[in-house]
Amino acid sequence: MFHRPWTPGWVRMGVAAMAVAAATCAVAKADGDAWQQWSGSDSPSAVSRGTDNQQNTSQPLVYDMAPAMARAAVAQAQYDRASINLTDVQIRARLQFEHSPEYRAAVQELSDAQGAYEAACQPVENELMDNPAYRSLIEKRTQTQVALDNSHGDRAVATAIATLKMEYSASASKMEAEALADDAQVRDAKVRLIAARQTLDSMTERFEDSFADRPAVAAAWQNYQDSIINRAGAQGYLDGAMVTRADVLLTNQQRYSGTQYSYCAAWPYGYGYSPYWYGYYGVLVRRF
Repeated sequence: MFHRPWTPGWVRMGVAAMAVAAATCAVAKADGDAWQQWSGSDSPSAVSRGTDNQQNTSQPLVYDMAPAMARAAVAQAQYDRASINLTDVQIRARLQFEHSPEYRAAVQELSDAQGAYEAACQPVENELMDNPAYRSLIEKRTQTQVALDNSHGDRAVATAIATLKMEYSASASKMEAEALADDAQVRDAKVRLIAARQTLDSMTERFEDSFADRPAVAAAWQNYQDSIINRAGAQGYLDGAMVTRADVLLTNQQRYSGTQYSYCAAWPYGYGYSPYWYGYYGVLVRRF
């Protein structure tokens, strides 16, 4: 009984690489000699034998990938166009709303109301600064802030100073609120400001609630959703065609090379690893 002599691993790897290169060249040559140009029809990809339609087994099988690749390219282009169109329609709808006379009038009223309120508050705030009690609170608040900045990380001291500062601030804010509430012009200006803000907010909320139901936006959204489905279907069709082509290439290899190959290494099919070269699940290597 004879035993096969042991062969180093690097020798086996080199032989395998040479086998893959030889198989690739053979398949590529067979494909180049017998490639059928796509006629532009929408019919599914099909397996043909050589350059004729006869049952001639002397030439390799050829799988026409052009229809599947064209369908995927068109579906991707339609998806890109639908996505851009949806964004464009949404932007134009918002600009149309923001440039409408009603919206601009509401924005202007809010700006005017804000200015009127600040103008009404200014005399009251100036009068408060002449009040010794209010001025004393502001001075104490400033002093406690300086002391807090110079506490040098002493947590207990910093907490006590911060508490005292909050008390001064609360007292000063209370005096400000009471003084503003007692002034009739400030009250009227505040009512106007609140009403203007509510009007603008209500207008914006109504627009947002009805935004998706606008005919142009709804149509663009539906077209975008359809393009997603079409692209997924075209990509699945292309993936299936690539797998089928890998099967045809494997059949050609086994039929015409006279050398049997087996799958190994569990190389998954994915982007960057086309089954045109690698087959279904692994690299074609010579069976030793």
